[in-house]
Amino acid sequence: MKLSALNNLSIRTKFLIVGGSFLIVSFFSTWGMKEMATANLLQKMERDHIEFTTRLEYQAKEYIAFLEDSLGDSRTQAYKILHARSDDSRKMGLLQLMEKMMNLQIGVFTVTSPMERKLFRWFGFGEAFDLAASADFILGIYSGDRQTRGFEPE
Repeated sequence: MKLSALNNLSIRTKFLIVGGSFLIVSFFSTWGMKEMATANLLQKMERDHIEFTTRLEYQAKEYIAFLEDSLGDSRTQAYKILHARSDDSRKMGLLQLMEKMMNLQIGVFTVTSPMERKLFRWFGFGEAFDLAASADFILGIYSGDRQTRGFEPE
């Protein structure tokens, strides 16, 4: 009969192996939960961005229609559509929607760590970060700067 190699170890060594295994499994389990939470947050940010983009499209059409209208009140309505402020996304104006979208775009870099971004690239999802970074450059927004240059209400 062949004896297992673990049978020849002392009780102290067996407990160290079991304890070390528990700590390693706990670490990876906690890290996995953190990564799932990050993925969930990124998914929510994506849904919010889609919602804001859709609302922006409809608001812009309404804004342009008011600008093209020759009535005196239409300019006032256009101004209200442009500068409206609300916590409810259905009542946000064009500028607030743009600010929210840009904050989401910058948030992609603040939510994820450099290591996570490397992992995303490794798994083939790096294009999302490239798009966010290129749009930051186009809009003239710096990653650490929360200001939305050129889009402040007057």
